[in-house]
Amino acid sequence: MGFLISVRINYRICQYKKFADHQLIDAQEQAKFMADKIATYQKWIKEDSKKNHLC
Repeated sequence: MGFLISVRINYRICQYKKFADHQLIDAQEQAKFMADKIATYQKWIKEDSKKNHLC
């Protein structure tokens, strides 16, 4: 009986770990996406400021 409880607990721990790993991967992908967007916007601002002589 104790063995079955131990197996179930270990199974749940593995499930939670997989979920947490996926959350981390999603967050990293989202951060990279936002960094790329920010870099693109900064590039556009720099190009516009050169064209309009703002800076």
